[in-house]
Amino acid sequence: MHTESTTMRDSLNISSGLAPLECVPNTNGSGEFNPFGGLTRSEALQCVVGEVELVREKGAQMRLIERHGVRAVMKDFAGRRLHTRLFWGPFLIRREAASLHRLAGVDGVPRLYAVVDRLALVIEWVEGTPCNRLRTGDLDAGFFDALTRIVLAIHARGVAHGDLRAASNVIRRPDGRPCVVDFGASVCRGGRWSWPRNWLFARLRSSDLSGIVKLKATRAPELLTVEEQYQLEHRPWLARIVRAYRTVYCRVRRPRWRPGYGPSTEDGVAERSETVD
Repeated sequence: MHTESTTMRDSLNISSGLAPLECVPNTNGSGEFNPFGGLTRSEALQCVVGEVELVREKGAQMRLIERHGVRAVMKDFAGRRLHTRLFWGPFLIRREAASLHRLAGVDGVPRLYAVVDRLALVIEWVEGTPCNRLRTGDLDAGFFDALTRIVLAIHARGVAHGDLRAASNVIRRPDGRPCVVDFGASVCRGGRWSWPRNWLFARLRSSDLSGIVKLKATRAPELLTVEEQYQLEHRPWLARIVRAYRTVYCRVRRPRWRPGYGPSTEDGVAERSETVD
């Protein structure tokens, strides 16, 4: 039963260097039962209890699923356009799964529950509010200290997030602690002779740290140090080019914006300076 699906998932695990789905460790590394181990697509669709609002319209479809009393998010590219299903979707799923597998046990990173198939994976549901929906003054120094520790722990595992300049990828949980989500743009550090990958890893690692500074500048500017203020005023030439391109793109295309990952806040949406920065 489910022989074909099991074979597909096992081959994906081997090619991406992942452990069998039933053995994916939990966030505290205790190896306890995985409620989503061996989950097939048909079984996952039967567990759907809601939709998670998208950050980008062309991204994966995010479904909230529940099994054995545990909630999780199914990130799925199966409903997207043909070129996304054939190329971009499998690439992002494989890359995110490899990064989350490396980061198993890191507090502040969602647990990888299962790789359903080449177009979908299941990750831990993180309750909280995306930082792009918070207002200036909502975050304190303790939050940024904890976020810095999480990002440094991610880098120590050989993973660079690559998209932390998007405030929607940082969640403030109900207890005030941060959580980093969406590792689709992440890059894992390569071997000794993988110079191109290691060069990109170093660049994205610096981008992650500058993303913390950017978030602090928009949500708690009074916490900026002199060094961080200098960093914001003297950005690298490549960052200035990317910012100019995104500014023009947003003004020309004017894509409809949607809230980030997590439940909505009661007082609406904060100003969106990060969409063009």
